[in-house]
Amino acid sequence: MGSWPRSFPQFGRKEPFLIQINNSSTNPFLNLALEEYLLKQKDLKEKILILWRNEPAVVIGKNQNAYGEINLPFVEKNQIHVVRRMSGGGAVYHDLGNLNFTILEQEDHRQNQMRVFSAPIIRCLRKYGIRAEFSGRNDILVEGEKVSGSAQYFWKNRVLCHGTLLYATDLKKLSNSLKVDKRKIRAKGIASVRSRIENIETFMAKKISLEEFAEVLAETFFEEVGEKRCVVDLSEKDHEKIAALKKAKYETWQWNFGQSPAIDQVREERVRAGQIAVAVKAEGGIIKSFKITGDFFERNPIEVLEERLTGQRFEKKEIEAVLRTIPVSEYIFDLSNEELIQILFS
Repeated sequence: MGSWPRSFPQFGRKEPFLIQINNSSTNPFLNLALEEYLLKQKDLKEKILILWRNEPAVVIGKNQNAYGEINLPFVEKNQIHVVRRMSGGGAVYHDLGNLNFTILEQEDHRQNQMRVFSAPIIRCLRKYGIRAEFSGRNDILVEGEKVSGSAQYFWKNRVLCHGTLLYATDLKKLSNSLKVDKRKIRAKGIASVRSRIENIETFMAKKISLEEFAEVLAETFFEEVGEKRCVVDLSEKDHEKIAALKKAKYETWQWNFGQSPAIDQVREERVRAGQIAVAVKAEGGIIKSFKITGDFFERNPIEVLEERLTGQRFEKKEIEAVLRTIPVSEYIFDLSNEELIQILFS
């Protein structure tokens, strides 16, 4: 493994067609920044392959409403990251039992390339006797169970295709992280399709580690183009730019939550103060309308509290900070700040 040379004598020509970039990071914010950097800032002529993993994270599609896709209490309790990616499609759960792949190449026609990019993966699975097949727009199925989903993103004359491979993922956490009470939220964004899913290792006749599987998968990608495997490292300068992009974009609330399409939520709960219903309209993560109704008794005009919360970020910590300066109990008898927060974010 070496740095990025501009001459590759072992290939008998100046440059190979396919290069694998070494990436040992498991930070989801950094890994998505890496993808964007390679696509938009690095002038590459080669086809690029990256195999990578993330710490537990929910990765939402570019056009999704974050609040409509994640089970916020579970995600917060289990310290699961939430990050928005460049590409569209649905929300997915990542952990260290999940192997992700990214492919970048020149593309002038803006066609759906996901079937093409999935072919080496299917070929790799079949090496283990697993009858995998491409299905629909972007899935790989085994015996009717989804083991992989992919998405793509175009930038100028380049395309990035990336996807997940459920190898030994915690499927219980996956399900709990994406669980949404549809009675309590109506979203105008794109809702993810909950498919029947299974881990690849379930179909393995002989169990192997994810690391071993990743090695075989990488070799299969290179076999597909008839080349020797070539793995290179990015420079320190590259890593500095990627870290800067992570900090400026992928770690920010504005990108991950504020980019959510307009949402219209109605949340309701019976508490000591009575039946409390809260209707929230938000755009870009900012509350545009906040209305509390129910059979409670007012201490002071409720409109004052509603106006104070309008214009704030629809984010738990932000609302908690506001309520420390304007206690809910001053407007609704027997309703605490904690109970209102519970109604809003449970």
